[in-house]
Amino acid sequence: MTMLWQAVTLTLLLLLKGYQGQECSDIGDVVRLSGQSVSLQPPNTQMKAQSVEWKMNLFSHGSNMVILRLKNNKNLIYCPLALNYLNSTLNFDSETLTLHIQAAKPQYSGLYKLEITNENGTVSCIQFKVFIFDHVEKPLLQVEKKTMDEGKCQVVLSCLGSKNSSVSYAWYRGSKLIWTSRNLSHLVVQIDANEMNTYTCNVSNPASWASESLNLTQDCLEHRFWPLWVVIVILVTLLLCTLTCFCVWKRKKRQSQSSPSELTVYEDIKEIRRNQYSEPTSQSQESAVTLYSVIQVSQKASFKKRNEDPSCSGTIYDQSLGAIFGCTHLLW
Repeated sequence: MTMLWQAVTLTLLLLLKGYQGQECSDIGDVVRLSGQSVSLQPPNTQMKAQSVEWKMNLFSHGSNMVILRLKNNKNLIYCPLALNYLNSTLNFDSETLTLHIQAAKPQYSGLYKLEITNENGTVSCIQFKVFIFDHVEKPLLQVEKKTMDEGKCQVVLSCLGSKNSSVSYAWYRGSKLIWTSRNLSHLVVQIDANEMNTYTCNVSNPASWASESLNLTQDCLEHRFWPLWVVIVILVTLLLCTLTCFCVWKRKKRQSQSSPSELTVYEDIKEIRRNQYSEPTSQSQESAVTLYSVIQVSQKASFKKRNEDPSCSGTIYDQSLGAIFGCTHLLW
């Protein structure tokens, strides 16, 4: 009975010792930007390792994979699956037991474990938490404005531009932090149009950050004016109307200068009527001249007879009366 109890106790101690040996000491977080190299070096390499094994448990994969094995510091074996997944960017230093990853990518983020077995069979584990982040791009601030009563404006700010979902947003009014959240990319504020309000959106991850600022007073006042596209449409319309009027005026002027002697239909008819009225007038004038000439000729003839015949006893009245009767006779 005593022998059995001692055997059970020894077995439990060995299991407990083995379990304690499998516990991993956490080195801490290793944060890098995408494209940078990562070096995972254990703090103590003075122990004589009989075998070394690197493993990884990626956040995007969810299962453990063996990266490489080294036995007796001679036989180094890389796991093909890990090489394919990491695009053959691995390099191992057998003296320092350091694992190098060249040109790291965000999908390489995860837990990396180094298990070292010494000569007496003790297993020690060292764990690295690796985080690879993309560069945070400069955000774009979009503004939606609504004018309210009493000179106030309601503004909705949208901080856009980050492709990485693992970013945090921080909003500042001037230099004062007013809100911080992981997913708060929109902010609704009410401001006074007469005050200077500078708002800043800061987007960051553990490896990089970027920010953008905007003066909301100017944007709020701009809401009272027409939008830019309306002004452009009005200016283009006015320009087209001006060009059209100028072209019509220039065409009319050119036509009037090219044919000044041509008469219209109305002017031709007016000229014909003028000629028709002028013919009877000239005939009547000729008749009047003829009558006057007859009278004058008759008078001259009578005066001539009187001068030729001094014995004529007729008076001037008789001579004039005879001339009138003579003219009347000619008319008939």
